[in-house]
Amino acid sequence: MEVSNKWIFVLVLWLGLTGIAISQENDAVISVDLHEKLIELERRVNHLESAQYDTRRALTEPQSTIQNNALVLLLFAFFSAWWAKTTGRSALLWFFLGFIFHVFTAIAILIKSERGS
Repeated sequence: MEVSNKWIFVLVLWLGLTGIAISQENDAVISVDLHEKLIELERRVNHLESAQYDTRRALTEPQSTIQNNALVLLLFAFFSAWWAKTTGRSALLWFFLGFIFHVFTAIAILIKSERGS
C-alpha cells in the first residue's frame, strides 16, 4: 500500500506541477493578449484625441471669421445710418438696409452721394 501511496503522491505532484506550468503558459498568453489590447486602446485614444483637436480647430476658425464679419456688418450698418442721418433720411431704415444688404446699400450710397440727392 505504501507503494501505491507514493505513486499517488507522485501523480498528484506531477499533475500539480503540470497545472502550474499550464497556468503560467496561460498567464503568459493572457499577458500578451492584454498587452496587445492595451496598445490597440492607446492607439484608438490617440486617434480620438487627434480627431477631437481637429474638430475643435475646425469649429473655432469659422467662429472667429463669423465674429469678424459680424463686426464689419455692424460697422457698415452704423456708417449707413450716420450717412442717412446727415443727409436727412431715415437712419433706422438705412441701418437695417446697411446690415442686411451691405453691398447693395454701399452702391446706393455711392449713387446717391454722387447725385447729391
